[in-house]
Amino acid sequence: MLGYCHGDQRSSIEGVIRMRTAFFVLVSACLLAGSVCSQEPCTDTIYATVFEDTVNVFHDGAFYNCCAEIAFDFEIGDTTIDIVETETFPKGPCDCTCCFDLSLSISNVPPGVYWVCVWNEEKSELYGKVRVVVGALPSGPAEISKVWQRDCLTLVEGTLPETPPRAFGLDEPMPNPAIGRARIFYQLDEPGAVSVKVYDLLGRVASVLVEGDQPAGRHSLSWDGRSTNGERLPPGIYFIRLSSSSNAAVRKLILPQ
Repeated sequence: MLGYCHGDQRSSIEGVIRMRTAFFVLVSACLLAGSVCSQEPCTDTIYATVFEDTVNVFHDGAFYNCCAEIAFDFEIGDTTIDIVETETFPKGPCDCTCCFDLSLSISNVPPGVYWVCVWNEEKSELYGKVRVVVGALPSGPAEISKVWQRDCLTLVEGTLPETPPRAFGLDEPMPNPAIGRARIFYQLDEPGAVSVKVYDLLGRVASVLVEGDQPAGRHSLSWDGRSTNGERLPPGIYFIRLSSSSNAAVRKLILPQ
């Protein structure tokens, strides 16, 4: 059976709801056209949000081989949710290592207070843990309802093949509805002046996230649902607008109650 966070008391077998499900996330982006690498270190940051009976778990800056496919396994105990990440190689490992942003959503989690623990395959390394509170009643058995992966963020060793630049674009914010923080990723096809702004339903600027020159390539930011002045915005529907001198793109984002 899967283990528990260091320092947490092990629950009895009878108290464990064993819900093991393997989902694969393709994280071979360093070999795909348009992947973006930098020299920033892998952060290995773990955080989580809760929406009703769904726990969204994020692993930013996960350090893996460029050609790995990550399989997620999970188990829910009395006070813990253990998540194991496993590297798999359907086409064999590459000679480079990268940082990836990963996330998964576990639905139908029973009410309770949990430590979410994210482990490596051997359970020899705890990447991190975070406390969550689930209050809604589940409608069925716990399961992984969504997985998500971002392009390679850091090239640690090895080299990348030359790839053509990606087109201008703005990705769907994640998560959406945005519980806590939303991650926003966008692609610039040329360097120049760029703005990323949040608008309300009346077309008013609610928050300015980016305003200035940026290089071509892949970019990301994190937004906490606050205005430019730092005030918490009311729940509702908002629009994120990415614009450059020659292009624009818009995505809808919901701030829940």
